[in-house]
Amino acid sequence: MAKARIIYSEFLADGSGKKYCEFAGSSSAEKPVNGFICSGSMFHEVDTKKIYSFNEDAAAGEEWVEQAQLGGGS
Repeated sequence: MAKARIIYSEFLADGSGKKYCEFAGSSSAEKPVNGFICSGSMFHEVDTKKIYSFNEDAAAGEEWVEQAQLGGGS
């Protein structure tokens, strides 16, 4: 199974215990959803060039929302 890698993480200064995180992995990697990630955290799918942002307050529960697709040659 493909793994998501944590590229960067930092606790928020608000004392919530949540972290802002930046992840990278393939589209087959499971995007983390575990209660400690804050909204705005990012996931870069390296094979599809898609960027996702985490929404901890989504109506259907925590979710990753596609934000953009990076351009450039292959």
